[in-house]
Amino acid sequence: MINDKKEEAFANLIKDLSTEALSELFPVMGVNSIKVENTKNGFTAVVEFDDGVVAYPTLWCKSRNQVYLVVIDWALEIHEQATDNRNYGLLFYACGYNGKAQTETKQLYERKGIEII
Repeated sequence: MINDKKEEAFANLIKDLSTEALSELFPVMGVNSIKVENTKNGFTAVVEFDDGVVAYPTLWCKSRNQVYLVVIDWALEIHEQATDNRNYGLLFYACGYNGKAQTETKQLYERKGIEII
């Protein structure tokens, strides 16, 4: 319950920020740019890293602002997914072969309106 209130307060805080302001707030993890695209599954991103890697992460969000937050939170996993030729989903890079951890992480994000595979 407390975490839900904190997440709701944070969501309300970022809801009013422009996407440009959000993208400038998070110049971390070697992320050079985040381009948000609206697809039939929701908003997703094309992420360009400082080392030239361009990533198309397997994630979809309900809002443009959410995309920025998820990309920054998952930047290491997104970069790893983009540079690995095994073509595993982001949940693998976050949780490894632990199927229970993958399922729990997926469900946690789904409750926030975010689909990560």
